[in-house]
Amino acid sequence: VDLTGYVGQVSYYFSLLTPYYHFTLPVNYQDQPFLFNVGKDTVSPQFYHRPLHSLFVQPIQRPVEVYVQDNFKLDPYSVVLHYKTSSEQDSLPMNPIGDNLFEAAIPPLSVSSDTVIYFFSARDSAKVPNRGVSDFYSYRLGLESFEHGLDLWKTDSLGWALDDLEFVSANHSISTYPGQAYKNGADISLQLRYAIPRNQLRRIKLSLWTQYEMEAGKDFGFVEVSLNNGVDWINLNNSVTGIQDEWLQLSFDLRPFYTESEDSL
Repeated sequence: VDLTGYVGQVSYYFSLLTPYYHFTLPVNYQDQPFLFNVGKDTVSPQFYHRPLHSLFVQPIQRPVEVYVQDNFKLDPYSVVLHYKTSSEQDSLPMNPIGDNLFEAAIPPLSVSSDTVIYFFSARDSAKVPNRGVSDFYSYRLGLESFEHGLDLWKTDSLGWALDDLEFVSANHSISTYPGQAYKNGADISLQLRYAIPRNQLRRIKLSLWTQYEMEAGKDFGFVEVSLNNGVDWINLNNSVTGIQDEWLQLSFDLRPFYTESEDSL
């Protein structure tokens, strides 16, 4: 069939007629024949992505996935992840990991309080390729909601756990022994797994929401920092004790620990 000069949609099917039977492909060709388009492709690739959540720190690579779909045929080597912060920006080729599914990894970011903006681009395989660009997405560094597990934190006992009974926002907080009293003689801590470079503390404050119920004058809570990888600890606040049954925001100035060296906090 010569379709030179034709622009539009072509419907077709196959038919085999013998003295004994009539075979068609597809079987329901009258309702759902094969289709293809003739003419210039003007449709760009489309992107489907579940946005990344905010992180307290990002010292390791962060995987990013996107599903890319095109009306004709996608160029699988053209899918790119773009990202930027206030101090750096880059683009990374994305690798296919399934049908129209691609993955890349944002490298470790040294900033401890910033917004990461990212988006995707791709081209199709048309004679004159169409380039598509996704929506812009973003996530915060320096923000922890405890909605996505404790991968960034380590505990020295089973005392600290995610709590879905008491929380400020969303659906979780982190607390000691959720739903029950703390144990007698317990000495438990929740520690950030990755240190923060001290040369980023020029304008940084640590802020958190808390409520507590402890035996006044006998049990205490502290917020501490270490300058030597957890060997020694410096108390940032007067110890909390007694009962605080409403959420209270505490704020700690980390600027006194600022230094231009590569030391970490």
